[in-house]
Amino acid sequence: MNKPTKLLLFGVLLSFIELVSVAHVLAQKGTKDSTKKEKQFSFAGLALPSKDPESGFYVDGGVVTVFKTDRKDSTLRLSNLYVFGLYSQLHQYRFSTGGDIFTKNEKYYLNGWFYYSYLPELYFGTGNNVAPGNKEFISYRLWYMNPNVLRNVYKKWFVGLTYNYENLFSMKFPKYGIADMNKPKGLDSYTISAPGLRVRHDSRDNILSSRKGLYVDVYYSLFKPAFGSDYNFEQFSFDARKFINLTPKKYNILGFNFVIKDSRGNVPFRYLSNISARGYHPNMYRDHSLISLQGEYRFCIWRWFGASLFGGASEVSSSFAQLNLKNIRENYGGGFRFRIFKKNNMYMRIEYGMSSNTSNYYISFYDAF
Repeated sequence: MNKPTKLLLFGVLLSFIELVSVAHVLAQKGTKDSTKKEKQFSFAGLALPSKDPESGFYVDGGVVTVFKTDRKDSTLRLSNLYVFGLYSQLHQYRFSTGGDIFTKNEKYYLNGWFYYSYLPELYFGTGNNVAPGNKEFISYRLWYMNPNVLRNVYKKWFVGLTYNYENLFSMKFPKYGIADMNKPKGLDSYTISAPGLRVRHDSRDNILSSRKGLYVDVYYSLFKPAFGSDYNFEQFSFDARKFINLTPKKYNILGFNFVIKDSRGNVPFRYLSNISARGYHPNMYRDHSLISLQGEYRFCIWRWFGASLFGGASEVSSSFAQLNLKNIRENYGGGFRFRIFKKNNMYMRIEYGMSSNTSNYYISFYDAF
């Protein structure tokens, strides 16, 4: 079976999962509770200006639908599906779809992300000793998908299968440049593919913008030629997030994010761990292993207008054993938040982040974590 056929089949799989979930929701429509006035679906159309260090200014827009698969269950969290597009001042673009779906009684948690993009990225090299001014753009086109099917096993704990697929092609980079001279793995077109295992605890009150709860995601995947991968490596990730609402009647939240990532084997450069903390170019420091801790205070100033303060420390290394906290990279900053949709607790944020040698400002309607 050739790679385009594999891509089509797994794309169909992801679409099928989403369609089945939507069909289940539509089936619930036939059993309306006449005492409830809540709408079956809540749609939101978005088209907002945004900015990040690599793309510059861009417009990110699309449609998000928020719903419950069982409206009679007051404890069931909201599910969401989205279709989004992005276009930047550098003529970059991305088309994506995905979402998070909780079935009745949260027995199953289905989520995934599927996109096609042309988003050239800055390449600085690998490791802790790169120079911020020594960089170049690498361009490519990319198909990516990551569906997850998780089963509830105890309270808010879910266990299940994940799948990672990435097809990178039409690669272009400067001749005699940083990448050309160092030849990182994955510099040519490639396909990587891997099944994996995922354990997740998710007690957040809102998936899109959390006010309280705990999120822990542990993931392991094995990329091998037997699974259709051009590169042979393994990847482990631990991602923990905690949210504390200090004043429940208002919006004053402490959030923490702790991440460990480790990749071993012939890892293509795009799958190396990178410091993505605000204040750094997202691909400036990348290597096989990463440890990162971030904290953020989000607070309300007046009604729909708020602000944030954040800080953190991260480090990358050639292996997990080499992480010694001697090359810690700090970041800090703050900004303002504007509530766009009250029901879904969605905010647009404008922030400025700083580090020891770089700084950037950001416009986005996704929380950093």
